Amino acid sequence: MKTIYACVIALIASVTLAGEWEGHEQLLVNHPTILEMHRIQTKHRANHSIQPQTLNAELCRAAQEWSEYMAEHHYFEHSHYPVAENIAAGANTASGAMSMWINSRGHNANLLGGGRQVGFGVAKAADGTRYWTSCHGDGFKVVR
Repeated sequence: MKTIYACVIALIASVTLAGEWEGHEQLLVNHPTILEMHRIQTKHRANHSIQPQTLNAELCRAAQEWSEYMAEHHYFEHSHYPVAENIAAGANTASGAMSMWINSRGHNANLLGGGRQVGFGVAKAADGTRYWTSCHGDGFKVVR
């Protein structure tokens, strides 16, 4: 089991360094940080009697690639993806990023919004700052 885990970690590291997630979206969907963000969002939606959004591999890819872009370029602006999007910088944990969004009226509206799917991403800049993204929508596909 340790060998399999080490191989998965090595693959994630090599893919992350390359900044290319195409074909590796399932690694994102199963990443513990992404799953924790989805768990927090699902609980938050349930507290408001709203059905959960499905964790979507393509939206995770979009969110991850945008987080990586922001981290690499120390850039903090929204992408131009055709989705409802949240971004955050500086939180060190998934719960910290989610708390920032939940406590912000506009970001919280996206978390509770009507899209059926969601994706999350996080990347760490060289200076240690973490950049977070959530993308919310329906039937989204990454187009290059």
